[in-house]
Amino acid sequence: MVKEFPRRVDRVMLRPRSMGGFLGGIFWLEALLERDLGPFDLILPMVPGARQDRMNATGDALFTAKSVARIINSLRLPHVVIVDPHSDVTPGLIDRCSVIHQSSLLPIDVRDRNYAAVISPDAGAEKKAAAVAKRIGVPLVHGWKTRDVSTGQISGFGVSELPDAGSRLLIVDDICDGGGTFLGLAKAIRERGPYVIDLHVTHGLFTQGTAALLDVFDRVSCTDSIAKDRPGIAVSQPCLNLLTEGARP
Repeated sequence: MVKEFPRRVDRVMLRPRSMGGFLGGIFWLEALLERDLGPFDLILPMVPGARQDRMNATGDALFTAKSVARIINSLRLPHVVIVDPHSDVTPGLIDRCSVIHQSSLLPIDVRDRNYAAVISPDAGAEKKAAAVAKRIGVPLVHGWKTRDVSTGQISGFGVSELPDAGSRLLIVDDICDGGGTFLGLAKAIRERGPYVIDLHVTHGLFTQGTAALLDVFDRVSCTDSIAKDRPGIAVSQPCLNLLTEGARP
């Protein structure tokens, strides 16, 4: 129960842990608008459903990114800020949308870690990983995964040429869900030598917990784009700072 609403709201941040949490947040935004407390900017660091960003002929029938965008657009907000979306589809669907890229929210000590290379886990992550590598000033190493064509399941991992054994490497991606891709990639890397590997993702779902990742990686870090506890995970520059910094990319 809210005893008193503010006189005006300039910016609102939603950090939902689930689609249900997102919809609950939308209800609150509508309550603010109904009381003429807007217009306000929305900061939604992780857009729920952003990985379902296309209409598939077979398999997954949902185009959730478009459904979520329609809900956001129905509020007719002046500005929506999202952080490191899974693809360019989502910001293209949301009206008056700006993107804050992963390379702007890296751990503040990223240059002090003396990385020899940044690793992209697959082809889909290469563009973003290249931006991180450029920001740090190190080479980009290409990773990949292979699938069993009969089952569609991942059957192996590989990486291109690596720097000298013993070097510190940084794997980057937008989302860590269960973490299986990163664990498989780390195993493939260590089969090539005793490398020290860090993992940084923008959005840490960690649906299988963090213990297995912390056993394999020297450091695991993410932003606070999702409001949840992350035992043992280092939080990079907080998305919450965007509330006070104006949320403009």
